[in-house]
Amino acid sequence: LSFWFPVTEGNGAAARAASTITGALGSIKRSDDGSRQLTYNGQPLYTFRLDNAPGQAHGNNFSDQFGGQTFTWHAVTPGGRVATPGQPGSSASYNPYQRGSSGY
Repeated sequence: LSFWFPVTEGNGAAARAASTITGALGSIKRSDDGSRQLTYNGQPLYTFRLDNAPGQAHGNNFSDQFGGQTFTWHAVTPGGRVATPGQPGSSASYNPYQRGSSGY
């Protein structure tokens, strides 16, 4: 969670999707701190540390490893679709967090 931050609901807030979102917006209770994390079609939502302005998607197609598994993060557009592969992202060949052999 040093590069990916859970998108959480505020106290007393209820998840509401914009009319452009076609999937199901919901929330789950996080086991680490008890907060409510937003979900899209049942998948937890996160924001990427380097995305700090509207329209940025530096985390799209970012390859990552956790718990012995390798996976790729995908951004969701405001219309509820997965961002296209041509949109900004990080790959195994470009990782702004890699520091030699020490990893992230």
